[in-house]
Amino acid sequence: MFRFLLFVIAMGILTPRLFAADISTAVVSGQNFITITGDLVDGDDWKFKNIAIALDRAVVLLDSRGGLSAVGIEIGRTVSIKGFLTAVGTKGVCASSCGLIWLAGRERFLYPNSRIGFHAIYTTPDGKPAISSDGNALVGAYLRQLGFSDRVVVYVTQSAPTSMQWLTMEDALLLGLHATLVEVASPSTSAQSGARDVGTKDASLPPTRLPLPKPRPVEERVFLYEERNGLQPTVSVGTVAWSIGQQESPTKGLQQRIIGSIKVPSKRLELELMIAPNNESSLPASHLIRFLFSYPLDLDNDPAQVVERIALKRTEPDRGSALIGVPARLSDDTFVYALNDFDDAVRQNLSLLKTRGWMDIPIALRSGQRVLLTVEKGDTGSLVFERVIDSWKR
Repeated sequence: MFRFLLFVIAMGILTPRLFAADISTAVVSGQNFITITGDLVDGDDWKFKNIAIALDRAVVLLDSRGGLSAVGIEIGRTVSIKGFLTAVGTKGVCASSCGLIWLAGRERFLYPNSRIGFHAIYTTPDGKPAISSDGNALVGAYLRQLGFSDRVVVYVTQSAPTSMQWLTMEDALLLGLHATLVEVASPSTSAQSGARDVGTKDASLPPTRLPLPKPRPVEERVFLYEERNGLQPTVSVGTVAWSIGQQESPTKGLQQRIIGSIKVPSKRLELELMIAPNNESSLPASHLIRFLFSYPLDLDNDPAQVVERIALKRTEPDRGSALIGVPARLSDDTFVYALNDFDDAVRQNLSLLKTRGWMDIPIALRSGQRVLLTVEKGDTGSLVFERVIDSWKR
């Protein structure tokens, strides 16, 4: 099935750099690759996130002997969130923290001469490697988040810092760790397929394509709380899918904006939340939060009047801190929250938007009753908010 899988890698079309760490992208025959080579150091996780956020599908090609475990874990989390595939190319080595990235792939690939290795996390307090219990606990938590069993956790962390547990296909089978071994086509097989020698200038062997998964939005949680005449509020559950959009600025060209697509099916509620810099010179606001309902919000014939003061909070039960701004109703299905443009207010608002994990959106109805939308950012939303807000500062 994978006779020519990652052929472009096996034949050196994508060749890792040998002397310096590098995170880069390439497109071969319409397929996205993100290559990671060299030691993982501080900041590499952010480099990877900034590349990954713009791609729906990709293969992460790994060739690294490791580096900082925290960086490998953060890159692995991004790989898992995005549903990327991971692969170690022919003659490639992926050891230590690099192996943690490979494990995060939605599907994992390796060649007969690839090497994937693991050992315990360690520190060097006296210049000598010493096993870090805290570090290995973090690795265990990470692997369990990826859905791996305790047997995999033990396998990954049991080797001493000065040794390496090299993965074999037999080990993978015993551990229940699914991986696909890619057989490189032999010259005779290539000839039978009608391919020419790859060493020639006009080589035309059909490029390999991985069975990439279809793009899938990662949905986070939404809760809709409704007041009921002094009774306990009712709760309806929905979802939000976060993404990055663009808008045209008269003076700054294209700008990124945050988009949240919210659905609460039991209430037939659908709305799009958009956060972007304000480009209307007549409006004294730094940024605008727009709420566009696909049809007017109407709960039991009680229409929405205004979106009230929005708050950001660390966890769902928290009271949260309010954004500094002014709400307005533009039409039956369109509302806006204009953020204050004073310097201190801008810093506070952007900090809350970037660092807090949940958003409370209170909505006042015509009757005087209120509903509350509590929206989760989650891992995907956090990545979107960080990337877009950082782009506004440049």
